[in-house]
Amino acid sequence: MKKFFYFVLLMSLLPLSGWSYVGETFYAETKEGANLAYEVTSEEKSTCTVIGLDDGYDNYYDGSITIPAEVNEYTVTAIGSWAFEGRSLDVIVIPATVESIGGGAFYCSFRKIVSLIEEPFDLDDSFWRDYDEESDTYTIKGELIVPSGTTVKYSEAEGWKNFESITEMMPEGMVFTDKSIEGVEISFRINGIMTCEVYSDYGKAIPGEVQGVVTIPETACGLYTVTAIADNACEYDLSGSLQIEEIIIPETVTTIGEDFCMYLRSLKRLFIPRSVVEIKRTPFFFCEGLESIVVDENNPVFDSRENCNAIIYTNNNHMFVGCKNTFIPSSVTSLEGFMFEGLAIKQITIPEGIKKIPTRCFYLSLLESITLPESLEVIESNAFDTSWLTSIRIPKNVNSIDAGAFYNCTELKSVVSMIEEPFSIWYNTFEGAYDSATLYVPKGTEAKYQATDGWKLFNRIVELDADGNIPTEIDEMPAETNATAKECYNMNGQRIGSEHQGLNIVRMSDGTVKKVMNQ
Repeated sequence: MKKFFYFVLLMSLLPLSGWSYVGETFYAETKEGANLAYEVTSEEKSTCTVIGLDDGYDNYYDGSITIPAEVNEYTVTAIGSWAFEGRSLDVIVIPATVESIGGGAFYCSFRKIVSLIEEPFDLDDSFWRDYDEESDTYTIKGELIVPSGTTVKYSEAEGWKNFESITEMMPEGMVFTDKSIEGVEISFRINGIMTCEVYSDYGKAIPGEVQGVVTIPETACGLYTVTAIADNACEYDLSGSLQIEEIIIPETVTTIGEDFCMYLRSLKRLFIPRSVVEIKRTPFFFCEGLESIVVDENNPVFDSRENCNAIIYTNNNHMFVGCKNTFIPSSVTSLEGFMFEGLAIKQITIPEGIKKIPTRCFYLSLLESITLPESLEVIESNAFDTSWLTSIRIPKNVNSIDAGAFYNCTELKSVVSMIEEPFSIWYNTFEGAYDSATLYVPKGTEAKYQATDGWKLFNRIVELDADGNIPTEIDEMPAETNATAKECYNMNGQRIGSEHQGLNIVRMSDGTVKKVMNQ
């Protein structure tokens, strides 16, 4: 019995399979793809030390290294002696959690050392490689980047003070510029530790004189990782004069802001990399020329299935960004409000299963033709406001049409409602089409429509035949009058002196309102 007790006690003291122990080595990749080796230094405190690179002779790593503050649930508190001896590296980032660095740890060549340590500790001179025999000192030729407000501390700390250049990091919120691969000057803003975003107060992060393709770099100033594109980052192109056809987004970007390319009419193509996991509302508002949207097939959040030229949430099949060539796959179950606002899409079919056309979904678009599904139940406010529809068929299951749903659809000539029991709608639901369009209703329901608020405003209500078709003997509506243009407005409702390139809202001398597109 005593032997069994000692056996159980001994087994309890041994590490279980899968557990780490002091002195154990493990490996993990940095965000740049460098395979670092670590050694567990304390199980109680869950700490570890970087002990070197593990890449082999066939895959010699010579890029940048961002040492993480935490890896595999261990806090990185030290960099071991001679960890990077003999290496030729670019930028090395030391996390704020590091409390000690062994001798010769960076006895190597590098372009920059970025230290996030707020309270620098003294280092042995053998930490560095560049020993000057004449002066018997170590003068380090690489640049040292330190946290804001710590330059004096580093310039007085042994080892650190030997750098020829000590520069403080830019503070959060600071705006600066750097160039794209094409040489285009782009505006950025610091948004975190060693990170930045494409940004401009005035929507001119990428200047207006650019033509063709613009590639946003992965890092700005060779140091700050570009992680986001801020709201309204690109220049407004109200005149239609810009020629930016494609903006290439790097795989470091995780967020695309609201109205990212607002009014950038020249934009034609956009590729969403796998790194992007957040896209805010209407990123391509009024990008009339946008014809292709492709999402990386390895993106964990979004997809553009079946080459649909749109962006869909993969987990719930919700489509929320489109362009002029979008089609909606049958697997899509819902649409986003504003998603086609101001876009040059001309025709589309909404698949069965979709129950709602959301607010301003096709507002100010060039939509001329749409097929609505029998599953449709709700058309929200301003869904088709100021579009170019010439006819619309409203399915029988629709039970709600909100205010302004077809407001200012002045091209409408035919409204076919299959609703057997008409419900009240707002007076402005079809405002702008009550005189020009004929309302066709199910056989035997004309009196109901003539007595129902909203519908009764149509000057002409005609019953469909028994098969639900428009009677062939119906006379055409009278031809348009010879009215002339009296007032002209832009898309924001502001009165302008004359028509300009793009979409114009024109009030005619007879009181009617028309949309005019000038190429």
